[in-house]
Amino acid sequence: MAFSIPKPKTLVQQRQMQRLLALLLFGVLGVTAFVLYQGLFKPLPEAPASSLAPSGTRSVDIDFEFLKSNPFEKFSEPVAEPAIPQNLGRQNPFLPL
Repeated sequence: MAFSIPKPKTLVQQRQMQRLLALLLFGVLGVTAFVLYQGLFKPLPEAPASSLAPSGTRSVDIDFEFLKSNPFEKFSEPVAEPAIPQNLGRQNPFLPL
């Protein structure tokens, strides 16, 4: 079921339809401008300074021993490249037989 706008029959109906469509256009443009302003141009609220500063310094220790376990040993071995067949297809496949 397709949506269709009924065609006005008289000059007065045409002007009313144009006025309605113009108001609809300005409404859509207004909503678009508001959304763009809220998303792009409005400054972000300031965060409290206490939440930005860490409470104390912590050290991070990373244990790399798990990389030497069995599942990761196979990734260090290089894989041999497969052999490419030499005589494959015709010289020019677009020529008729």
